[in-house]
Amino acid sequence: MATVVEPSIRSEPIAALDLRYQALRVPPSPVRRVALATSLERHGQQQPVLVSDAVERGRLVLLDGFKRVEMLHARGVERVTASVAALDGPAALATLAAANAGHQSALCELEEAWIIATLQNEQGLSRAEIATLLGRHPSWVCRRLSLHEKLERAVANDVRLGLVSVSAARELARLPRGNQAAAAKAVSAFALSWRQASALVSVLLGADPETRREVLLDPLAHLPVKRRRTNATPSRDARLGRTGNEVRAALLRVHGAADRCDEVLRHVLASSLGDRDRERLAAIAPAILEAARAALGRVETALAGAAEEASRAW
Repeated sequence: MATVVEPSIRSEPIAALDLRYQALRVPPSPVRRVALATSLERHGQQQPVLVSDAVERGRLVLLDGFKRVEMLHARGVERVTASVAALDGPAALATLAAANAGHQSALCELEEAWIIATLQNEQGLSRAEIATLLGRHPSWVCRRLSLHEKLERAVANDVRLGLVSVSAARELARLPRGNQAAAAKAVSAFALSWRQASALVSVLLGADPETRREVLLDPLAHLPVKRRRTNATPSRDARLGRTGNEVRAALLRVHGAADRCDEVLRHVLASSLGDRDRERLAAIAPAILEAARAALGRVETALAGAAEEASRAW
């Protein structure tokens, strides 16, 4: 396995770091994030982040320390202490794969799968070469690639956003491609645990298309009784404050409700609504739609300019 050769320790501007490999990592657990934030607040940066200056000429590519960099940047810190090593693409990815081995922040199997897929698809390495590079058996490489290939891109993106846990994604990968994204939306909207996600997948695997639609509209009603209990609100995101988490929880509920409404109208014979149904719904829909538009408008106003500012900052 490639090793870091004579790295140099120096101070680098955070804005100069290339974060191309950040997509290969998943958000840390809330407990881990709180612990890291507390440590940075009390002691500052104690360990240098690891970067390579040989992946691409003129670029400092971050390999380890993504969350430290994110948190330091959020606190207004402009420079970071970095260990700079001359690692080319394959060596850099191998080092990323070995990051924090044996620690609580070690890579999970999905992160390993993304790294292996990058080595194969972008670096052009064979599975045997990847196994040698990472010091693993070829069968281990094949298992990780299988997970990557089975999981839909939309679900992988949900994992990167923290909407779906790695454990839940592993269960969702049991479903055929094409059915996973809808199940992932249900997992997120109903804040299902990975055990509930596993039970949901088992139900969906044995269901016909019409039953699958009904299950996804109200998954808790179709789970075994011992799996039906869920949190009243989605799990907290430790990156957000109290108000931010309240807004996030509300938005996730809106997202889930919108998806369920859309499923009903598109798949559950919306054309079969009778005159009486339309009359009753017309009496309540305008006020609900107006309130929803007003609420979402306030969210847009509150977040206006955030994406542009983040882009300029980085």
